[in-house]
Amino acid sequence: MKDEVADELAALRAQVAELEGALAEQRSLPYAAFFERSLVMLCVASPDGRFLQLNPAWERTLGWTDAELRGRPFLDFVHPDDRDATIAASQSVAEGNAVIAFENRYRCKDGSYRYLRWHTAPTDEHGRHYAVAQDITLQRTAEQRARVFEDTILSSATGTIVLHLEQPDDLTSLRLLIANDAASKLCGVDLQAEIGRPIVEIFPNIAETGLAAAYGEIAISGGTRDFGEVEYGDDRVARGTFAIKAYALPNRRVCITFENVTERKRIEAALRQTIQQEAIIRAQAAALAELSTPLIPLTEEIVVMPLVGTVDNGRAQQVIDTLLSGIERSGAKIAILDITGVALVDAQVADAFIRAARSAKLLGAKVMITGIRPEVAVTLIGLAVDLGGIMTHGSLQTGIAAALGWRRG
Repeated sequence: MKDEVADELAALRAQVAELEGALAEQRSLPYAAFFERSLVMLCVASPDGRFLQLNPAWERTLGWTDAELRGRPFLDFVHPDDRDATIAASQSVAEGNAVIAFENRYRCKDGSYRYLRWHTAPTDEHGRHYAVAQDITLQRTAEQRARVFEDTILSSATGTIVLHLEQPDDLTSLRLLIANDAASKLCGVDLQAEIGRPIVEIFPNIAETGLAAAYGEIAISGGTRDFGEVEYGDDRVARGTFAIKAYALPNRRVCITFENVTERKRIEAALRQTIQQEAIIRAQAAALAELSTPLIPLTEEIVVMPLVGTVDNGRAQQVIDTLLSGIERSGAKIAILDITGVALVDAQVADAFIRAARSAKLLGAKVMITGIRPEVAVTLIGLAVDLGGIMTHGSLQTGIAAALGWRRG
């Protein structure tokens, strides 16, 4: 019996010795070195909100020295907008809760801020906080940029989609990642419901048009490409004209922007046709105007302008302009205005003739009016029109004969 007890005691002593050896080995592990060399930020904080111990990662990350960080309450380094949330998280830790993945911003010595993600264990019996912080500034910046990019795409009035090339050796293996509402409206397909599907399934004809392969090439080689105006249509998309551009994005992605310019093209074509028609009308009007006020040279010094139809304000001015430019160009000394074919001669027409005569006189030419019918003469007398200085004849024939005789004389 005594031997059995002795054996048990020996076994217990062996176990105790083994445990003591294990504890000694554990105490000898380089925890201090781990604390000093850790790439993440390790700290111990007091119940009153001050750092008690910090590893060198803090200075590397924020720029503050160990003494500067421990010399002030840690809330002094927290971004003002994040302080309330930080106080609440600290209170939760003090109440015995672990805080996982809490985020706030800490001020660096240069005045900038870094985003930190915290994992904090419940406080110990002395109220101390034990925490690990990781600098996630680059991640947050990338997320913010991605969010701005996505918001820009989704709110743009231009149709925009983002594709990912799944297999580099297959340029048509593009999958839809993002599409905005404008893209759905412009092509008439609910692209939000198509997210994740291959582009060749969403748009059945895109492979045969060569667009899919062109997009895949841009996703690999980078750069941008303006496809100009492209005709496209399939079983889902009504045929139309689309202005398409493509931009390479990282990781074999490509952004496609497009507009449906079918209606604009129709309007432009109609406008061009209208402009052409207006040009034809103007040319015809100019030709008619020239025909309505012809200036016919009889000799080097005599020109004749036979007038037919109605003479209104516009045509009266045209008569004067044509007559004066013709006199100046030809050097004529006598200009015959034949009004045999003028339907009505009133004060307005008579005033135009007088102005024409006076203007011609300034250029050294005389004006003769022929074709004055009896009723026209009565009208002129009734209007008390002063034709002084203007030669008149009843017919063009007698007027021409008089002009020729006057020049010979």
